[in-house]
Amino acid sequence: TRDFADACEFDYTYGRLHLPNPLIAMGADADEQITGKARQDRLLAWRCLRGIVKCYGPEYPWANKPSRKQLLERLKRELSIVSETGYAGYFLVFSEVVNECGRRDIPLLARGSAAGSLICYALGVGNVCPFRFGLRFERFLNRERMRYSKLPDIDLDLPWDRREEIMAWLYDKYGFDKVAMIGGFATFKGRASVAEVAKAMGVPAHEAHAWSKRVPHGSLKKFIRRKDSYVEAHGVWDDDRFHEAVKQAVGLHGLPRHPMMHPCGMVIADRPVTEFTPVGGSARGFSMTQMSMDPIEDLGLLKMDLLGQAGLSVLRDCLANLKEDKGHVTRDEGPNPCDPFNGLDYADECIYKLVQTGEARGVFHIESPAMTSLLKLCRCADIDCLVATVSVIRPGAANEDKKTKFARRYLGLEEPEYLHPVLEEVLEDSYGLMIYEEHILLVSNRFAGMDFGTADLLRRILIKKSDGEAMDELEAVFRSCALRKGRTEEDIDIVWHELRDFSGYMFNKAHGAAYAIEAFHGCWLKYHWPVHFLAAVLNNQRGFYRAIVYVMEILRHGGAFILPDVQWKGTTYEVVNGSVHIPIWQIKGLSQRFLKKWGQTLDFGMFDDWNNFVSRTGVDPSDAEVLARCGALRSFFTNRHEAIWRAGQVKRTRDPSSPSGLCRASKGRGTRLRPLGYAGQARDLFEEADRINGEAFSSMDPVSMAEQEAELLGFPVTVGPLVLWMRPEERHNTILISELSRYVGREMRIAGIQVSHRLHRTTKGEMMKFITLADESGMAETVLFPNAYKKYGWNLSQKQSACMRVYIEWDETESGLSLTVTEVE
Repeated sequence: TRDFADACEFDYTYGRLHLPNPLIAMGADADEQITGKARQDRLLAWRCLRGIVKCYGPEYPWANKPSRKQLLERLKRELSIVSETGYAGYFLVFSEVVNECGRRDIPLLARGSAAGSLICYALGVGNVCPFRFGLRFERFLNRERMRYSKLPDIDLDLPWDRREEIMAWLYDKYGFDKVAMIGGFATFKGRASVAEVAKAMGVPAHEAHAWSKRVPHGSLKKFIRRKDSYVEAHGVWDDDRFHEAVKQAVGLHGLPRHPMMHPCGMVIADRPVTEFTPVGGSARGFSMTQMSMDPIEDLGLLKMDLLGQAGLSVLRDCLANLKEDKGHVTRDEGPNPCDPFNGLDYADECIYKLVQTGEARGVFHIESPAMTSLLKLCRCADIDCLVATVSVIRPGAANEDKKTKFARRYLGLEEPEYLHPVLEEVLEDSYGLMIYEEHILLVSNRFAGMDFGTADLLRRILIKKSDGEAMDELEAVFRSCALRKGRTEEDIDIVWHELRDFSGYMFNKAHGAAYAIEAFHGCWLKYHWPVHFLAAVLNNQRGFYRAIVYVMEILRHGGAFILPDVQWKGTTYEVVNGSVHIPIWQIKGLSQRFLKKWGQTLDFGMFDDWNNFVSRTGVDPSDAEVLARCGALRSFFTNRHEAIWRAGQVKRTRDPSSPSGLCRASKGRGTRLRPLGYAGQARDLFEEADRINGEAFSSMDPVSMAEQEAELLGFPVTVGPLVLWMRPEERHNTILISELSRYVGREMRIAGIQVSHRLHRTTKGEMMKFITLADESGMAETVLFPNAYKKYGWNLSQKQSACMRVYIEWDETESGLSLTVTEVE
C-alpha cells in the first residue's frame, strides 16, 4: 500500500478554470488556439450582436422595446464581465448546443439565473427578455462572486426523451476523454430506508413496500415522535417488525446507499477528465466522475446541467399531432429556431381566464392543486402575476403567509408595505414582499451596502436554512456594513429579521419568468386544442396527476377514446377527428419482444386475419391473452369472449414427435404433458374450437370489459371512470363539482375519484390533509382539518373514490372556493 501511495502524484491546483475551448471543436488550427481567449471573446460578441438584431426586430412580443443604446450598453457590460472571468467559451459551448438542437428540431429552455442574461437571450439559449422582466445579470455572474470561486452554471431543459441524444453528441464533439457525467451517491432516506431495512429483516418485498407507503415523506424521527398523528400508519405500529424497521432506518438516514450518476450534471474540460478526477463507467454507457459536484467545482471544472423536462415534450407532441390532424403550422421563423410560439399575445384575456378558473391541468409547473389554488386566489390576469406566483409558492417565499399577502396586494385589497424607504424600488415588483432570490442580493446591497459576492454567500446559506457559524459571521458583516451606510440599529434588526425569515428553497426571477412563459404556451395550446394537448400529456406520462385525470379531462372537453388495435401502427396517443387512439404500448404486460416484432411486421402491411396475425408475429400465448382482454383483437373478433377463447388456443399446440401420442405444450415455463384418452389418443377439449361459430359466444357486458381495460390500460374506455368505480347510490343527492359556487355558505354532498392528496402540519403541530376529487364536470380540492383527518383519513386512504359532505365558502380574496370536509360516507 505504501509503495502504491508513493507512486501516486497529483497536483490539486485551485483557483483556475478549466473550461472547454470551443475553437478546437470548430476545427481551429494550433495558432488560432494559442490566441483562443481573445478569439472566443470576439466570436461571442459577434454572435450576440447577430442575435440581438433578430430578438429585437419586428417580432419582439412585448411593449416598450429597449432602445439601441440600452441594448448595446447592457451587452457591453455583460460581455466585459464574461471576458474578465474567462466565461466566453462556456457561452459558446451552449450556443453550439442551441444550434444543434435547432438542426435536430429539439425544443429547449434555459432555466435558472442564466435566463436573465441578455447574452443568453441573444444566443437563443433563453426565452426571457431581461429588459421586459427587469432581470439582473449580477444574479448569474458578478466580479465579487468569482472572488469566492462560486462558479455559476447554465441549466438547460430539453425534452425528457431526447436529452441523452444531445449528451451523446457532446461526447462525440468534444471527445470521450474530455466529457463525463458527474457522479455521486444515493443516500438512505425515509420511505426507501424502511423498505430496505424490512427486506433485510426477512419481510417479503411486497409487504415491505406496503409498509413504506404507510410512512410519510420527510423525517423518520418526527414520524416516530408523532406516530399517533399519522392515521395512515394506524394498525401497522402494532407489528413489532414494522417498529424495528423504522427504528433501524433512522440510523441509516443520510448514509450512502449506492453510487449514482448526477441526474443532469456533466462536465466538459479542456483536457482529459482523468487529469482531475478518477473516472468510471455507468449502466447507461456514459463515463462518470468518481468525485461529486462540489469537489468537481473546487477543481475548476464547470458543470453544465442538461435536464429532461416533460413540459417541452408535451408542447412538441401537441404541435406535431395538430399538424398531422388539422394541418396547423404554428411555428414561424423567429429569433429562436427552437421556439414555435413567436408572435403570441401575452395579454390574451382568454388564456388568463383559463388560469384563473383552475383549468390549467396538464400545463407544466402550474397544474398542481397548490398552484391552482394560488392562481385562483390571485385571479392571475397578466404574465407578471404568473411569474410571481411561480416563485411565491416556493417554501422560502411562502413563509409567514406571503401567498395571501401577495394575492391581496396584487388585487388592490391591501396596500404594499416597505420595511425601509430605500427598499421600495427593490421590492416594487413584488408589492413589498421578498419572493425572489435576487431580493436577498438587492436588499443586502442597497440597504446594507454589501458587495454582490458576499450577498450571494448569504443567499446560498439562506437557501440551505443553515444556522451555523457561517450565518453568524454573515450577520456580523451585514450589520457592520449597514452601520457604515448610516442605518439605525432598529432598521437593521427589522430588515435582518425579514432576510432570516426568507429562508428555504426559492426561485430567482429569471427562473420564474422562464417557467411562466412556458406555462403560458401550454395554456394557449390547451385553450385552443384541449384534446390534442391532453393527449400529448398522456403520451409523455409525466404529468402531476395520474393518467385517469387527463382521461376525464379529455372526456369533459368532448373527446373520445379508441382502444388499442393491432392493426393501428400509431406509436403515440394520436388525435384523429376528435378521438384519441391509444397506442398499443400502453397495454400493461405486453412483452418488448412482441412489441418489436409486431411493429416490424406491420411495416409490411396490415394483417389479413387472425391466423395471419399469429403466423407473422409469432405472438406469445400470454401476449395474445392480454391483447384479447383489452379489445386489441377486435379487428378479427367482434366479441371479446371469442377473442379471449381464440387467444387461449395459441397455448395448445400439438407436438407430433411426442412419444405415446402425448400432447405436448411448451412455452418458456417448461413442458406440460396432458393425459391420454381411452383409445390411447391425446384428448384436447379445444381441438374442435376452429369449428365453433362466433355466434356461440355470449357478449361480454360493458362493465366487465371496462374492468379489464382499467386493469391493463390504467383507465376504462367502454364505460366512464365514474360509472366503473362508483356505485349509483353513492352519487345520490350529490352535486357536480362545477356547481359548487351556487351553494356558498352551505353544506353539500359531493362525490368523485381521489386524484391527489397531501399532508400538512398546522401551526400547532397537528396533521391535516388535502384531497383533490374529480368528477365528470371538473376537479376540486377539499381539506380535512385535524379532527376530520383523524376520523376519516384512514378510510379515505384505502379508497379510489369518495363521497363526502363539505362546507362551501369563499377563499380570502373571494376568488376561489374553500371546501371543508365535515363528513365522509
